[in-house]
Amino acid sequence: MQAAPIGQRWTCWVRKVIHARVVWLTGAVGAAQCGPKGG
Repeated sequence: MQAAPIGQRWTCWVRKVIHARVVWLTGAVGAAQCGPKGG
């Protein structure tokens, strides 16, 4: 799942938003994949 720098940031942002709503449901640490910086 390699993507260009811009695509990677976009993917990270999308995941960050989605996970932001999913994490509190599943309690998963998926958002942590992007790291503290959040891309």
